[in-house]
Amino acid sequence: MCACASNQASTCALLLAHQADLTSRNDRGMTIFHLIAFLGSANLLREILATIDEETAVELLNQVDQYN
Repeated sequence: MCACASNQASTCALLLAHQADLTSRNDRGMTIFHLIAFLGSANLLREILATIDEETAVELLNQVDQYN
C-alpha cells in the first residue's frame, strides 16, 4: 500500500505480480483504491485494474472506508 501511495509504479507492479492483498486496509479503513483515488493516480489505477478480474474489481471498487 505504501508503494502505491508513494506512486512507485514499478514496486506496485512487482507486488501485484506476487498476488499482493488488494483488500488490506490502513488504520483509517482505506484500501489501495481509496489511496489511489485520493492521490489522483489514474495510470496506477488502470494498471491495477488490468491485473484483476472484473468481479474482483467491482468488489474492491465498492468497498468503503470508515467514513463510507
